[in-house]
Amino acid sequence: MENGLDIQQTPTMVEHPPQIQELLFSLLPYHQMIMEAIEASNDAKGCSKTAILKHIETTQTHLPPSHLTLLDYHLNQMKHSGKIVIVKNNYMKPDPKPKPQGDSRHVAVTSPSCFRETTRTTTEEGEDGSRL
Repeated sequence: MENGLDIQQTPTMVEHPPQIQELLFSLLPYHQMIMEAIEASNDAKGCSKTAILKHIETTQTHLPPSHLTLLDYHLNQMKHSGKIVIVKNNYMKPDPKPKPQGDSRHVAVTSPSCFRETTRTTTEEGEDGSRL
């Protein structure tokens, strides 16, 4: 016995109730559940956070009490990492072939004015300064 504590009586592993133990092993990673919800929507415009939430709640039997907070956190993480994009409050997978900003093969190049040939036309002036 050290410092009033009996070392043999202290548990080495935290015991969880059976419900929590089942939850720890049955819950898919949030990023996987989110991607499954987006793919299941089959909508070109993506799906809202509410639609993702409903899909997860219908496919998962046990969710933690902080489910909504965890969903928000993982949606933001996936958005910032580029795994999903958000357009008009709808989440979707990013386009695998992004549209080019411009075709670099057809760039118009103009030479600076110091290299351009300039032609001057000379005119004859009369004695009064008027052109002839």
